[in-house]
Order: sequence, then structure tokens, then C-alpha cells
Amino acid sequence: MRRLIATAVATLLLVGGAVVGSAPATAAPAADVVTTVAAPAPQKVNVPLLKKRVAALAASAEKVPVYTKVERQQVRALVSKARAAIRAKQHSKAERIVTKARAIEKDRRATEKALAAKTRKAKSYDRHMIPLKYLTKVQPASVNAKHRTKITVCKAVYLRPDAAAAYQAMDRQFFEATGRHLRLDCGFRNVAQQRYLAVHHIGYAYWPWTDKKHYGSEHGLGTAMDVKGAASASSVQYRWLKKNAKRFGFVQTLTYENWHWVFKGTR
Repeated sequence: MRRLIATAVATLLLVGGAVVGSAPATAAPAADVVTTVAAPAPQKVNVPLLKKRVAALAASAEKVPVYTKVERQQVRALVSKARAAIRAKQHSKAERIVTKARAIEKDRRATEKALAAKTRKAKSYDRHMIPLKYLTKVQPASVNAKHRTKITVCKAVYLRPDAAAAYQAMDRQFFEATGRHLRLDCGFRNVAQQRYLAVHHIGYAYWPWTDKKHYGSEHGLGTAMDVKGAASASSVQYRWLKKNAKRFGFVQTLTYENWHWVFKGTR
């Protein structure tokens, strides 16, 4: 009996020691909780505003002279795609197309801003005294080399930046209409060039006055240009200029010189 009790006590002590010395049980890891975030609702497109922007882009593609031919074609194509998307009620697609077209518009505005700054610098100089770095070369000297005359003192043709941009746009339109370019005999003249004409061809050119008190040549401002081949009123150049030049800001200031056209600016 005593042996049985001793065995039971020993067994209890062994079991108790095992329980006390064992490491605490760890809880089973919790399952990962998956949280679902609802996708943001697509923004509603302002269709009237979208149509207004498309119309504005279409108008600028036809009227703004600073656009190059490639830019004009790009904007026209994008406007057509945007209008087609609007008709198909694909307004988000139309909005993306308009964003592309407005990027071209933004680049054009940056070009205009730089052009305006350069023009202001050119305007700050007296007549015939504008450095060539503030003017824009619109025609290389090689074009005039084959048509040299005694009174042609201009080689490369320079114009004030705003006048140059308008002339280049006008030349593109003239080329589209006739297949020719508006070649120039002369643009800006410095003091030496104007003096040569005044001395050797009395009555043909003004003396190169640099002040504002005397009326001097408009060539000294960089806004006047002499169009090659426009001397006759029946010439293709003169008839086209008479009809279209005003749209680009050019006017004929001397009625007895059909070739003389001056940039007065556009609104």
C-alpha cells in the first residue's frame, strides 16, 4: 500500500514539474484581413466647356498667323477627332485629345512671348540702328545674288521679329494659293545702306535720319519690305497682296510703290 501511494505521489510530482517548466503556449496567428478600397468614381466631364474649348482651338488654327503649317494641320486633325469623340459621347477621350491640342497651343504662346520680348528690344533702338541680333533673317543673301541691281543694297533680308513672323505666315498662305514664294528685294536697312540709296538715287529714298523729329525710311524700323515682282499692278504678287496682306498686318503706305509693304500689326 505504501509503495502504491509513493508511486502515485512521484507520478504527480513529475506531471506537475512538466507543467510548471513548460513554455507558455503561443496563440495561433490571426488570418490576414483583406480590406477592399472602393475605386474613385470617374469625374463627370463638363461637356459644354469641352465643346467651347474645341471651338476655340478650331478658330485659332485658322486665324493665328504664328502657327506653322505642320502645327496648323496637327490642330485641325485633333479638332476633328475631338468632335467625332463628342458625337460618339466618348467625352473622356475627347478631353484627352483636347489636352494634346492645348499643349500645341501652349508652345505657340511661349513662342509668341519670346517673339514679343525680342520685338520690344528692337523697338528700343533708333531708326536704322537696330543690331541684327534683334532682327529675324527671313531670306538668305543667296536668293538676292542672282537678281542684283544697281539700287539693291540688301543682301540677306532682315525684319523686326513680329513683322518677320507675319511675313512668314503670309508667305505660307501665298505659296498654298499660287505655288510660289513671296521673295523680297529688301527689308531692314542700316544707316550705310540707306545713305547709299539717298546719295546715288536722289528722290528714290529718304535720308537715313535716326531721330524721330525727321520723317525717315520705314525700312529703318525693320517693318518695311520690298516684294520682288510686285511692281506691276497686274502681277500675281501685287493682286494677292492687295486682297490678303491686311489680314497679316501689312499695308501699302506708298501708293506709287506697289512693291513697298509695311507691317502695322494685327489685333
